[in-house]
Amino acid sequence: MEKKGAVVIIEWVLLIGLTVALGIIVTTWMREQTKQVTEDIVEDVEFDARCADVSLNVAVLSCAPGVDHVNITNTGYFNITKVSVRNQFGAADFQLDLAPQSSKDLNIGNAQTEVDIVPVMTVGNKLFGCTDRKLIVRC
Repeated sequence: MEKKGAVVIIEWVLLIGLTVALGIIVTTWMREQTKQVTEDIVEDVEFDARCADVSLNVAVLSCAPGVDHVNITNTGYFNITKVSVRNQFGAADFQLDLAPQSSKDLNIGNAQTEVDIVPVMTVGNKLFGCTDRKLIVRC
């Protein structure tokens, strides 16, 4: 009779121990997930805030058969790391490192009658394109 009582107690101890261990595992996993989601949300908000203050002026310098040489001026408040130039054939990235209130000439080649110029910024150590701040340049 004493052995049956000991087995039941051991079963209950193992069941409670397993339950506590699973609870700890789930809690740890949930904390990590919450931390990652929170970091992603903060990063997205910072990105949106910075993109709201991005502003470019583009002057077409050469319009031979199409847009192929432009002057880009950063009229915003943050550095622009590069620009993505898109046309009907695809996109090309051009490294600029353009500080606020400065400008650079850019030879985009492949003259097209219309190109989209999208500013790309660095937030933390990630690159983000501000597609809502793109400029459409036509010849």
